[in-house]
Amino acid sequence: MREELVKKYADPDYTIDLSNIGSSVKSCTKDIVRSTVHTDLPISKVVKNDPESSPITINLGSLISDSPNVDDFDDVLNQRNIAIVQAPSKSSKQYQFNLIDTPGLNDTRGKDEKHIASIYKASRYAECIHLVLLAIGNGPFSPGFQAAIKCYFDMFPEFHGIVAFVHTHFDYKNFHPGREEAFSHHIVKKGTLNDMMRRDTCHHLEIDCDVKSTRPIRIGITQNIIRRILSLAPFNQPVTMKRVLILKSPKMRVIDNILVDKLKAILDAQRKAVDFKDGAQGAVLRKLYEMETHLNSLRSEEYELEEYIKEHDTDDLVMIYESRFDESWRALHLKKDHCMDFQNQEHIIRKKDILRENVEISKEQGGEGHNYWNIVYKRHRYEDGSLHVKLYTTRSSIYSKQISERRSRLAQLRSDRQEIEREHSQYSSNHQSEQADIRKLVELNALYTGLISRLSRERLPSEVFQQLIDANAYASENSEIVEKVYRGIKFQETVKKYADPNYVINPNNIGGSVSCTKNVIHSTVHTSLPIAKTIQDSSGSTTINLGSLINNSPDVDDFEDVLDKKDIKTDLVPSPGSPEQYQFNLIDTPGLNDTRGRDEEHIGSIYKALREAGYIHLVLITTRKSAFTPSFRAAIKYYFDMFPEFHGTVAFVHTHFDYKDLHPKRDTVFSDFTKKKDTLNEMMGETLARIFEIDCDIKSTKPVRIGITQNIIRKILSLAPFNQPVTMNRTLVLKSPRMKDIDNVLIDRYKAILDAQRATLDSKDGTYGNTLRKLYEMETRLNSLRSEERDLEEYVKEYDTDDLVMIYESKFDESWRFFQFNEDHRMEFPCQEHIINKKNVFSENVEISKEQGGEGHSYWSIVYKRHSYDDGILYAKLYTTRSSTYSNQISECKSRLVQLNSDLLKAEQERSQYSYERRPEMVDIRKLVEENILYTRLISRLLNERLSPEMFQQLIDAKAYTRSSPDNTKIVDRVYRDILQNDEAELLERPAV
Repeated sequence: MREELVKKYADPDYTIDLSNIGSSVKSCTKDIVRSTVHTDLPISKVVKNDPESSPITINLGSLISDSPNVDDFDDVLNQRNIAIVQAPSKSSKQYQFNLIDTPGLNDTRGKDEKHIASIYKASRYAECIHLVLLAIGNGPFSPGFQAAIKCYFDMFPEFHGIVAFVHTHFDYKNFHPGREEAFSHHIVKKGTLNDMMRRDTCHHLEIDCDVKSTRPIRIGITQNIIRRILSLAPFNQPVTMKRVLILKSPKMRVIDNILVDKLKAILDAQRKAVDFKDGAQGAVLRKLYEMETHLNSLRSEEYELEEYIKEHDTDDLVMIYESRFDESWRALHLKKDHCMDFQNQEHIIRKKDILRENVEISKEQGGEGHNYWNIVYKRHRYEDGSLHVKLYTTRSSIYSKQISERRSRLAQLRSDRQEIEREHSQYSSNHQSEQADIRKLVELNALYTGLISRLSRERLPSEVFQQLIDANAYASENSEIVEKVYRGIKFQETVKKYADPNYVINPNNIGGSVSCTKNVIHSTVHTSLPIAKTIQDSSGSTTINLGSLINNSPDVDDFEDVLDKKDIKTDLVPSPGSPEQYQFNLIDTPGLNDTRGRDEEHIGSIYKALREAGYIHLVLITTRKSAFTPSFRAAIKYYFDMFPEFHGTVAFVHTHFDYKDLHPKRDTVFSDFTKKKDTLNEMMGETLARIFEIDCDIKSTKPVRIGITQNIIRKILSLAPFNQPVTMNRTLVLKSPRMKDIDNVLIDRYKAILDAQRATLDSKDGTYGNTLRKLYEMETRLNSLRSEERDLEEYVKEYDTDDLVMIYESKFDESWRFFQFNEDHRMEFPCQEHIINKKNVFSENVEISKEQGGEGHSYWSIVYKRHSYDDGILYAKLYTTRSSTYSNQISECKSRLVQLNSDLLKAEQERSQYSYERRPEMVDIRKLVEENILYTRLISRLLNERLSPEMFQQLIDAKAYTRSSPDNTKIVDRVYRDILQNDEAELLERPAV
């Protein structure tokens, strides 16, 4: 509802969709709906039907002042002999408002727990939230609603300062002083909401949701209230979603405590098992176990302290003062000075935000850079006056004392840990056999101690919370799901370790022979893509390069010794040119065909996560040592036939790869791997697939192996900014064979219905039957022409765009195996009919000596060579516009559209002339004609092999093609009918008679 009214305010020509309007009690929104409006926040004014009159701002105070009687005021609200105009506001700044409409709190038919996941996910992808609007209906507050408000805003306390309540279905006549009883009831509701939020500065705005109203004054009041609502967004200090900490709800704490008790019981059982050992060996085991568990406890506490400092020692702004003045027409005779005062505090004011309307500030002291602030102000006469002030300081200032205490404790902890580590190292070296005996117990203790520490936290980082709601961890009371989530993220762990060398990898996040991922998991890393180098005290640093390492180690055993050396240092150093800091948003999904046969179940969540991301720069597929099964090959073909636009962004990462197998004398092993790479190229239908080998031994302490892994991760991540991103809301999805088979069953069914219609008409005799058949033929021809017209228009809309399409791709990847050859190479894109609109080139250890053509030309070529003793890489991609690639087809469609328009006009004139004298017969076939329109359009839709992102999302949300659904055709039929009803209503209208 709110979204529809905002659209109408931003664009007066917008037609409100009545199906989106809820009742005064229930929310109409079932799913997340996103939209965008642009407006400069104009003011609505009235103009009387008098050429000499000028526009007057619609102001409730003035209207009531001129109408002391309730009935007179009602007449003013309902007068029609005036017009409404939108006049520019004092600030002519153009704003873009990104709206996210979500299901209501506790009023969407008992599905709150399902909706909070989608609400939070939609909010998180918005990055920053400026305003949260809660629509309040006419009905009383139920206990469930009050509990929902408390639950949501206890969990998300950082949203408190940006919340506003919109009281809908409010009749403006209740503003009049003569309606004191009605308005006092409303005041009580506002007070109740303030009590729930534990704030008396909440914004409350009253709005009439009569979208059918034609009364100018009421419409103008509504538009100016919407203006006031939207004005709050640029005034508020936005909440940065990736920095939000979420407080656990009571239900979450109960489930987590169950899990904590379970893990503590396991640790107690461990301790008893160690205590059970007798004699000297038992004493040694107990001593070792005590040392290890003490170290685990210290490391866990150290991690928690570091996390606290990381979260709180920031320059993020925190509100330290808020005050509101809101004096309406009810005080129109009062015009006096008021004061706001923020007394001296220990915190310096870093930012001051003021939102005011019809208020004059006569004096101001202090403010930003000071620890005090005060103003004197007054309201304009006969105007609603509002003044809202917020003062902010940094988060580090608010928590300075706690941060200092934790830093002191951290320094002591590190000292204690280092002392115990020295003692442990000395003791364990003398008892290596006993150390081996308790290794498994120690590893489990480290795991469970870390899990208990995480579960005991009251606040969750947004990343962890996202993973928990993605897994529906708290939708039931199953603590096993929560435990799996806290254990779980895999290849991402290695990427995080590269981006942050201090990151501690969780070994339980690493999968085995099958994918460890059960649900879609989001995370973010920041890195400037540094290079791993070995550090020599005397000779500086050297990049860790496989070519050079192998060149200096002609024997396999020597090479393995180099890989396993421990007496050298490595470090990550900035790459040449000091590249910018990148933010990589990682989306980890269940594997292809290796998640225990649940691919069709996962495609919905995978696709939805990708769509919500907006753009995809890189798709990584991890594979392992085992051979590719027929089902894996089928899965690769299935996914990339459906999503052809992802081809240019795909890379394969072979994990658990031992780097010693890269040595030339390990040819037998490497040749098997080369065959796997050839198989992947064959599956992808190309020879340019980007394939990387990486060792995922996260426990490795061997510097050279770690450095090689880091540099390979760097090469992988470097592809993301190089690739042209896939825009998800413009990506067309090709139907799979199974989808086509199910759709063809429906097409045959619809054609049989149309054939039965024709047979019914053919059975009619005489002049009456001839007339019916003639009318039916005219109508079906019109339907067929309209359907073809719509399909052609959609084709032109989809393909006549400036979206970029890859027209050329080439790859040079010459490794250490050719380090003795250093010769010129050439890449060439010959003259074509398409102009190159964009050129992407990624190179490393390659020198380009000559370049011709490129962007703005229809050709491109380069001459280049690899640096000696270095792995050389050069990727090149050339792009043109989609409209250029499909120019012939677009031209043919447009020509056909011109002819179609002529044929349609002629057919409509013929039908109109013939049917005018045969109205009774036309009425008789109305139902047949309506069915013909429906089934013709359904057949046209089903024959289309490409699906829009919205349509595909609707189909997978409904599980239309999953094998677990009892009747796929029934679901597909329902979804397509809904699509036609919502998006193409004009094609389902009854024909004119």
